Amino acid sequence: MPGTGPLVDYDGLKFPHDVHLAANGGVARMAASFRGQYDFGKKLECQNCHRRDADGVRIRPVVMERDCAMCHSLAFETVGGVTRTLRHGEPDQVVADLYAYYRSTPPSRPLQLGGMERRRPGQYAEGQLYNIYFREVAVRPNRAADAVRAVFSKGGACYDCHTIFAPASGNNWRVMAVNQTPRYLEKGWFDHDAHKATKCADCHTAAPGSRAASDLLVPGLRQCRDCHVGEGGARLVKVETATESPCAMCHEYHSDGGKPWMPARQRKVNSAAITHKPLAAIYDVSLITGTEGRGLYDVTWRTPSLHGARRGG
Repeated sequence: MPGTGPLVDYDGLKFPHDVHLAANGGVARMAASFRGQYDFGKKLECQNCHRRDADGVRIRPVVMERDCAMCHSLAFETVGGVTRTLRHGEPDQVVADLYAYYRSTPPSRPLQLGGMERRRPGQYAEGQLYNIYFREVAVRPNRAADAVRAVFSKGGACYDCHTIFAPASGNNWRVMAVNQTPRYLEKGWFDHDAHKATKCADCHTAAPGSRAASDLLVPGLRQCRDCHVGEGGARLVKVETATESPCAMCHEYHSDGGKPWMPARQRKVNSAAITHKPLAAIYDVSLITGTEGRGLYDVTWRTPSLHGARRGG
């Protein structure tokens, strides 16, 4: 509850916003090196990882393959120009793949061991080239356990981003499930699309300095009041961008999940006319317009007077 101390959001991830949003450092240099290949600038911006959903209202959950993999690679082998990667989200499969890799592939063979190379006497002695190579061939299958431990331990590909549980009581390595909250203000309404002209950090002021993913970065009321001055408040309060806003613009009093009520003069209705209403068994209109309860569109079905073929194409 507010007033009981800093609020935290445990989602299972480790993520320092300050490192990723810094104007200099390793992350900024990597982002700059990807310019042209991805939509990066001289450094990472919020929208490079946080993307709005189809209707623009909310932010989609971050997905590793789409939003992180360009920098955080899980590649471990290249075969014939094709890169093999560890299976994200499946720790048991990661363990199986690493064991299979170390058991089926020998270490790189030195050029000196080629069939046409002349072998110098004494190279089979302990500590010499041949001895070291063939000893590595013998022990390589046992290296798999070390590789698995490294992946899930500090500095490993999984450990740096996830909360890891070491094997115990016969269990394998386990990763804490990631649970990203889709909506924080259950009784409030916030439309990101209506605020797209505002920079993310203008409202999420704590994000650039956040060092932990557990920091709750939802803006406070003070950030809202920089623009929202109440109904008729623009005549009383002088702010840079004054938006007349009745209570119901932001506060939702009914649990239907739709937009809050607002005066007719302020309503903006998105209309959609769809030709040839499909059978309900084929697909539902919500696939196009979003769920009916959200009230994002007023839908009317339109049937053309003549079929396309009868109109000549």
